[in-house]
Amino acid sequence: MIYPSHGEKRVGVGPWQQDFFAWSVSNAANLGFEGYDEFAQWLLEFQVGRMVNWVNDKENGFCWIVAATYSLQIRPHQNGPEYRTLDEAYQASMPELVGLACDSQEFRNRLSQRYEKGEMTGYAHSTTGFPSNFQPALAASVDMNVEDAATAWQIFDDRPVKPRRYNVVAPQFAIMPRQ
Repeated sequence: MIYPSHGEKRVGVGPWQQDFFAWSVSNAANLGFEGYDEFAQWLLEFQVGRMVNWVNDKENGFCWIVAATYSLQIRPHQNGPEYRTLDEAYQASMPELVGLACDSQEFRNRLSQRYEKGEMTGYAHSTTGFPSNFQPALAASVDMNVEDAATAWQIFDDRPVKPRRYNVVAPQFAIMPRQ
């Protein structure tokens, strides 16, 4: 845990790093390495949760618009216990968004810059932005049959703001589910 958050040192992680790791473990499972299936499925629940958590709690659940966030606070202070739920991490990391309907105008107004409806934070137009970094692991979650992964992928795939030139600029992130 190296990221600071809200004036506290070493309380956060980089979800984008875990996205790369989760995809790597799922790839090892696909290559036939024993014992990697269960580990990959467990890791990939984090990607799925970041996309679908809001479905059951429209105003307090982790909103998919910020699913590809650069950092996420996972404990209250450096020596504190880690949060036990994604909701706790979301509420600590983005308190200004708690209580707002996911992707509502008021939600987008509270973000640090202007976003279109359905535009994920983290350079959604870029082939190397954080949503693009997120894509391989999210696709892997579908391939690994993680619970709610198909719903998570559908939300991600239906978003209106996406990179347009993966094939030219960064094809390494243009991974789609096999199913």
